[in-house]
Amino acid sequence: MERELTLLKVPHPDTIDNGAWIRVEHPVLDPLFDGAPDLGWEGDSRLVVYLHLEAQSFCLWRLETNGEYMPVAHLPAGASLTNESVNKLISRLVEIDTRRGFDPYADVIAAQDAADRDAERDRQARLEVLCDKMLFGLARQHLPGVDISKRVFTFNTPGG
Repeated sequence: MERELTLLKVPHPDTIDNGAWIRVEHPVLDPLFDGAPDLGWEGDSRLVVYLHLEAQSFCLWRLETNGEYMPVAHLPAGASLTNESVNKLISRLVEIDTRRGFDPYADVIAAQDAADRDAERDRQARLEVLCDKMLFGLARQHLPGVDISKRVFTFNTPGG
């Protein structure tokens, strides 16, 4: 697996986004840049980790070919940089690497399909509750001989 050729370590600014993010340097981050063969990661010197001062959250950014920094992955607020968290970041990078066959379009479509299924399931549940309430109200108001307890409709016939 080959990446774009980066002959030298890329110098990254100490801050980005008008100082909202400050660059973090720590040996635990070295596998992101230098590689982690045991995880199948070749390394990428265009990656850099910044800390958002206000939110106290870490974000992995990548210097793109157009010279812009783009966020790649976020760690939850309050998370610390450990070997485990860096290995998770690396595993995610390997997983979403388009050179390894990851299809971002298919991933977005699959996520949208899952969200649509969840929304339809929620809509169906709300519709069933609404129908149940309407039937209950109609039966109570218009069918006085109907036992509406527990919303089980049993007709009480005269003489029965």
